[in-house]
Amino acid sequence: MTIKRQEVLEKRSSYLDVNADAFKGNSNERNEYIEFMLSNNYALSDYQISLCIGLLLSDASFDVNFQNKATRLKTQQKTGHKEWLVNVKKSLLELTASDKGIGQTAESRNMIELDTLKCPYFFELLQYFHSKDSINSRNLGAKGIMPSIKPWINPVTVANWFCGDGGKADFTQNQGKGITFNTQGFKKEDCQILCDALSENLGIEALVKKDSSSPEQYRIDTAGASYDRFIEIVGPYIDPCFKSKLPTPRVAKSRWGYMTSELFEACVSSQLTTPGIVENWKP
Repeated sequence: MTIKRQEVLEKRSSYLDVNADAFKGNSNERNEYIEFMLSNNYALSDYQISLCIGLLLSDASFDVNFQNKATRLKTQQKTGHKEWLVNVKKSLLELTASDKGIGQTAESRNMIELDTLKCPYFFELLQYFHSKDSINSRNLGAKGIMPSIKPWINPVTVANWFCGDGGKADFTQNQGKGITFNTQGFKKEDCQILCDALSENLGIEALVKKDSSSPEQYRIDTAGASYDRFIEIVGPYIDPCFKSKLPTPRVAKSRWGYMTSELFEACVSSQLTTPGIVENWKP
């Protein structure tokens, strides 16, 4: 029988309430806790998997132990986005090593960092960013995009991808409604897989474009015509601290779309406080 998330969180607390650093390093307590989850068939929820894939599409990275088939996720953000990382940690709490707050990085006071326990749960996510051959040979190289990721391009994934690596595509006075994803670290064909998934899964039109600062790199831009759709289905899962990164709402009675200020405010971030969202959300 699969154990419930609340039971796992209670087990986690039973260690950390006694010793705040119980899971530090490769401790016996940490190993016992991970074994508790695995032996009770605990699994990541669809929301947690989508969240992690969204993070990995942006700046998150893998720290892999191939011998134990265990992986840790690590992501960094500017201090102004701490609210988002706090919410991310709450969603992945049972897979983090302590209850301490989000800390600054060793390199910069302007950056904060979140990392997870190194465990088998995140090892399964390698398949969406690395080929089977590279995983089997233990030679991952740079992240890529595998076709198997396409079913996971859903509103939660895209919202967290946007938070990590998205923004307005147009900063001119006309304030166009396109949204850009900074996918310069991916190959053109990788970006095309993501564009196809955005269109097929979510009805959001997107194109691969050469980056103006480096023609050998590529970004993804959504069409202005898809702005209303993006805000309506992806917006509810975008953290409030990223509202300013979204294009401004349309004027009332615009001939181009329906996403006015009132509807924009009703959509963006509206689902993040839904009770049980981590456990119960389905794509």
